[in-house]
Formats: sequence, structure tokens, C-alpha cells
Amino acid sequence: MDKFWIRVHVYLSMFFLPAAVIYAVTGALCVCGIRGDTRPDTTIDVKLETPVPRDIQALANLAAKKLQENGLKVPQGDPEMKRGAVVLGKYTGYYASLKVSPKTGEGELTVRRPGLYRILMLLHLAAGGTVFNVLAVAFSISMVVIYVSGIIPCWQSPRLRKAMFWSLGIGTVVTVAAVYLSV
Repeated sequence: MDKFWIRVHVYLSMFFLPAAVIYAVTGALCVCGIRGDTRPDTTIDVKLETPVPRDIQALANLAAKKLQENGLKVPQGDPEMKRGAVVLGKYTGYYASLKVSPKTGEGELTVRRPGLYRILMLLHLAAGGTVFNVLAVAFSISMVVIYVSGIIPCWQSPRLRKAMFWSLGIGTVVTVAAVYLSV
């Protein structure tokens, strides 16, 4: 029985180690205020001959048309207004923003792509795709199994059982204190 739980513990923990590293690194850096950013990839000058549309959907359609004319992918997501610009795909990491002056009709369409860290942060926040979200749920479930498969062998050893309860008690006190002092 011990060998079974040790194998479960080892195989699951090693299989999910890359995901654990992603969550640990992005979580710790996020707590420190580092969330990653996107870098400007392409900037397209825009000049409108007609009056500038005020409707967000019309501006989004204009941005999508300009992106396609320049051979660029149209970001997914509903358009939003941010700081006087229509933004397409903000939460997918890859996005485009169109800002046009209502007086002159001149503006700029900027396409931004996320760096690797930003992509990992988006995955951490479940803002990525379904495949990684399924992996994340499997990782969460496996964390419970990993803990159980570690507790069972410790429970069977009187010396380790005592140390396990001491660690659990101290960890509980520290966690409760941290929660209390943080809210």
C-alpha cells in the first residue's frame, strides 16, 4: 500500500511540476505587482475622409477592416472604449486599439502582442484557452491527491505523524494570522 501512494505522489507531482512552476512564479510576481505587459508590434496610420463614427461597433468594424487590409489578424473579443480608443481583444493578450481624432479624422491603429510572461499570467488568470483551463482543473484536483498520497505514508509512521501534525498546526496558525492581518 505504501508503494502505491508513493508512486501516485511521485508521478502526479512530476507530471504537474511544469504547471506548478508556472502558477508559483506568476503568482509570486503578481503579488509583487508584476503582471507583464504587451509590446507594440505594428502601428498603422489612419486617415478618414468621412466624419469619424461615434458608435463603438462602427469604430470596431473600421479597425477590423484596417487590420485585414494590412494582413493582420483581427483580435477576438467584444470591442471596448478605453481612454478614447476602441480596443479589440484586450483580454486575449493580443489586441488592437484605434484612436482617431474626431476633428481631423487622423489617427493610429496599434497592434500589441503579449510577451511570454504576460501569456503565462493570462493562463494563470484563466484568460487563456480551454485546453490550459482543463489542465488547470486537473492540476487542482491532483494537488489534493498529491497531499493525500503524502499524508497516508506519514500517517503510518508514528515519528512522521507527530511531525506532520506539528507542521499542520503551525501552518494553520500562520495562515489564519496572515488572513486576519490582511483583511
